[in-house]
Amino acid sequence: MKIIECFAENFGTLSKARYVFDGGLNTVYAENGNGKSTLAAFIKSMFYGLPETKRRDAGTNDRIKYIPWQGGAFGGYLTFLAGGKRYRVERFFGGKLSGGDDVFALFDLDSNKKSGDFSENVGSELFGINADSFLRTVYIPQTPPSYGGANDLSARLNNLVHNTADAHGYEKTAENLKIAERRIATTGSRGLLYDAERKAAALETRLSGCERAAETAAAMTEELREKERIIAETEGKLSRIREDIEASGAILLQAERRRYYARLKERLEAAEKEKNALAAGFRSGVPKREDIRAAYEKSVRLIKAESACRGPSATDRIGGSVSADANRVGERGNAYSADSGKTANNARVIRAALLAAAVVLLLSGIAIVFFNAALGISLSGLAVVSLIIRFMPFIRRGCEKNKNSNEDENGGAENKNGKAKGNMNANGVKSDFGGAGNIFESANESVANSNENADGVAGTLADGLKGFLSEYFDFGDGYDGAAFLSAAKELENRLDAYENAERSLGMSAKELLDFTDVNPEYKEFENGGIIPSMTVEIDGGENPSNARVVRAKETLGFTEVNQKYKKSENGGTGLCGIGEISGGAAFPDIEKMKREERETAVLLTSLRRSADALGAKIDAAYEEASRAGEYAAALAAVTEEHAELGKRLDALRLARELLTRARENLSGSYLKPLYGGFAKYLSLFDGGEKFVIDTDLGVNVESGGKIREIGYFSEGTREMLDICMRFALAELLFKDERPFMILDDPFANLDDAKLERGKKLLLALSEEMQIIYLTCHNSRVI
Repeated sequence: MKIIECFAENFGTLSKARYVFDGGLNTVYAENGNGKSTLAAFIKSMFYGLPETKRRDAGTNDRIKYIPWQGGAFGGYLTFLAGGKRYRVERFFGGKLSGGDDVFALFDLDSNKKSGDFSENVGSELFGINADSFLRTVYIPQTPPSYGGANDLSARLNNLVHNTADAHGYEKTAENLKIAERRIATTGSRGLLYDAERKAAALETRLSGCERAAETAAAMTEELREKERIIAETEGKLSRIREDIEASGAILLQAERRRYYARLKERLEAAEKEKNALAAGFRSGVPKREDIRAAYEKSVRLIKAESACRGPSATDRIGGSVSADANRVGERGNAYSADSGKTANNARVIRAALLAAAVVLLLSGIAIVFFNAALGISLSGLAVVSLIIRFMPFIRRGCEKNKNSNEDENGGAENKNGKAKGNMNANGVKSDFGGAGNIFESANESVANSNENADGVAGTLADGLKGFLSEYFDFGDGYDGAAFLSAAKELENRLDAYENAERSLGMSAKELLDFTDVNPEYKEFENGGIIPSMTVEIDGGENPSNARVVRAKETLGFTEVNQKYKKSENGGTGLCGIGEISGGAAFPDIEKMKREERETAVLLTSLRRSADALGAKIDAAYEEASRAGEYAAALAAVTEEHAELGKRLDALRLARELLTRARENLSGSYLKPLYGGFAKYLSLFDGGEKFVIDTDLGVNVESGGKIREIGYFSEGTREMLDICMRFALAELLFKDERPFMILDDPFANLDDAKLERGKKLLLALSEEMQIIYLTCHNSRVI
C-alpha cells in the first residue's frame, strides 16, 4: 500500500501543490511555515475527510484551520495503490461546519471510472482503524497523542489473537453494562440515582415546609384575630362618626331653620314698619289712585286755563308771530347756506375716504390671494365696489348735464325774484298788518271775552283741587296749577311706595306661611292665630305695572306675633330645641367629622383587604401542612427506590469489573508479539532501557528497580519510544499489506547519536514500506 501522488488545489497554505512519491523513503525538506504539517494533514483528510464539529476556534476545528488563505476551491485529490489496484480519491470541502456540502469521489485509474470498492469512509475501510487510531499508528506528528482510550486499536489487536465474534461479544456486553451503569450512576446532573436523590431532597424540603407552614398558620391565625378585633373597633368608630354626622346635620338643619325663620320674621317686621310709616304719611288715610289721577288731570287743565288768562293781545300775538316767521325765514336761509357748505365739504371727504379704502382693499386682496384665494378675491371685489360708489356722482352728473343746465337757466331768474319777494315780505309785514286796524280791534275784543271765561274755569278747578289736595298738603295763600300738579305727582309717588310696601308685607307673610307648611313643628304658632292670614287681590286699576297686588290682611298685629314667638323661644318649648342651640352651645364641625369619616373608611377598607389576604395565606398554609402525610409516603418510596438503584449499580460495576479482568487476561496475549516488535525497533536505537507495555498500549520504563511513567523522561526519550511503538503496531496490525508511514519531523528532540540511529532505522524500514519523511533541518535530512 503506497501513495503515488497528491495534489492540493487549495488547502491551508498549499495552493496548486503537487507531490509525487516513490515506493521507499521520500524526504520532503522545507523550512518552517512552508506547509509540511499541512501536507500531512491534507493526506489524512483525503482518506478520512475533515471532522464535523461546532467549535469555531482554529486549534480544535480543522475546517477553520485549513480554510484556504488565498481563497478558491477547498480540497484536492490523492492517488494510491492498494490490493494491486490504483485509485484516485477526490474531496472538496464546503463552508458548512457540519460537512453537509462536502464533495467526495473515488475513481479506478485502471478503468478511469468511478469505483465502488470504497465509500467516503475509505480510510476506515482501507486501514481497518478510525481517524484517531490512524494518528496513533500510520501518521506520526511532531506532538503525538497518547494511546490511552484507544479502544479502536485495542479491539483491532484483540481481533488478531481471538475469535472476532467473541471479541465483539465482549465489547457489546461491556458497552451494555457501561450504558446501564451510566443510566443509574450520578454523573453531574444525570442518572437515576441523581433523580432519586433530587426527588428525596425536594420531598424533605416539602416536609420541612409543611412543618413551617403549620407554625406559620398558627401565628397568622393569631394575627388575623387581632386584625378582626381592630376591624370591629374601626367599624364601630365609623358607625359612631356617621351617627354623629347625622345628628349634627339635624342640629345644624334646625339651627338653619331657626336662622331662616328669624330672617322671615325680620323681613315681615320691616315690611310692616315700612307700610305703617308710609300709611302714617297720609293725614286723611290712604287715597284712591283714581282720585289722584283725577287731581292730576284737573291740574293740567288749570295750568292751561291760567295760561289763557295771562295771554298777550291779538295784535302783539299776530305781529310777534309775523316777526318770528320772518326771523325764522332768515335763519333758515343762513342755515341752508351753511349746511350747503358743510355738505360739500363732507362729500369731498367721503369721496377721498372711498378712494383710499378702494386702493387699500385692492392691494390687500392682491397680496392675500396667494395665501387665501377666497379672501383675496373678496377684498378685491370690495375695492371695485368702493370705486364704483366713489365715481357714481360723476356718472350721474354726466347723464343729467343737459337737463340740469336748462333747468338752471330757466329757474335762476325765478329763484332771484323769489328771494327778493321773500325779503320784501319779511320787511313789510309790519306795514301790511298796520293797515288792518279793524282786524286787531276785533281780535282784542274776542280775547277779552276768552279771558273772562278762562278765569271762571280756573277758579272752579282750583277750588276743587284745593279741597282734595289740602287733606294731604298745606298750600297757604299762594298756589297755582303748577303747585297742584306737583302735589298730585308727589301723592301718586307716595301711593306707589305704600302699595310696594303692602306687597312686600304680603309676600313676607306668604313666605312665613310656606315655611310653616314645610316645617310642621311651627304649625302650633300658626294654629294659634299668631301668623297673619293672607288673601290675594287683583287690582283692575289703570296702571298695568300694578295689575297684581298681594296684600296680607292681619288678624293680629305683628307685634303680638313677635311677642308670643319670643315667649316660646325663651321658654325653650317647641322648635325642637332650637333655643338650646341658640343659648351658646358650640356648633359641631361637620367638615372635620366628614374628613374623619373618609379617613376611617379608607383605613377600614385597607384593614379588610389585609385580613382577606392574611386569610388566604392561612388557608394556603393549612393546605400545605395537610399534605405532610402525602410527602412522607412519597419520600419513603423514593428512599426505597434509591436503595434499589444503589444495589443495581454495585452489581453492574462488579459485572463490568469482572468482564474487564477477563478481557484483560485474554487481551494480554497480543502484548507478547507487540513486545517483540517494540524491542526490535528499540534495540536499533540503543536497547538499554527496560520497558513495560499495558493493555491500553501505555509504555512505562523500568529504571532503578522501579517502573516509572514515560512522562518522567526527556522529550527525546519519549519520541524514541513513541516511534518504536508505532512501527511495532504497524507491523502487528498490517501483516498482509504494510501501509505507508508519514513522519512529521519525529527526530527534532533526539541527540546526535540517537538521530543517526533513527536515520538508519528509517532507511532499513523503507525497504519494507513506503515512508514519507518531513523535516525542516538539513541535519535531519536522510
